[in-house]
Amino acid sequence: MTTNPPAPRPMMRIAPAIAAGLFALVALLLFAGIYVALPQTNHFYALTTIGVIALLLAVIGYLTEALAANPGLQRAFAWGFSTMGFAVLFAAYLLPLNPGMTGASAVVPIGLLIVLLIGWMAGIAWRSRTRHATDVRSAQRNAWASKPAVSAFAYGAGGTSGSETPPPPSNTPTPPGGP
Repeated sequence: MTTNPPAPRPMMRIAPAIAAGLFALVALLLFAGIYVALPQTNHFYALTTIGVIALLLAVIGYLTEALAANPGLQRAFAWGFSTMGFAVLFAAYLLPLNPGMTGASAVVPIGLLIVLLIGWMAGIAWRSRTRHATDVRSAQRNAWASKPAVSAFAYGAGGTSGSETPPPPSNTPTPPGGP
């Protein structure tokens, strides 16, 4: 008498909306804690820290897109945190929060932020173009997979499977020295 192995227990899954809410709550508490922990005179450093952490969370959100079958939530977090990070960093350096930083000394950090933002936008454009090419390639692959298989004999003899039309003859002249 054989016994069947016990059925695997179903994994407990958290709904994406609940996971997003928990992650946003943790980020909110972290950012509020940083802002409140530093005294009034150090809000410039608090905003700089919050901006850098937001950009790091955006990178983490982008990298976790590869782990999900439908990465819409991770993509939304990456967009949200990157927007927040750049907005807070630009605000920290453009607003007069740091009395030691004058207009001339703020030029270098703002220039670096602009260069980082341009690089970030170039990466977004490159990734969007790559994602579009992947979607087109997947559609072509699915269309090809739905066609009936070609007989090896017909394919080897130069014939077609009947559902395809043979390619038109080439009108290019034979190169010199060719057959």
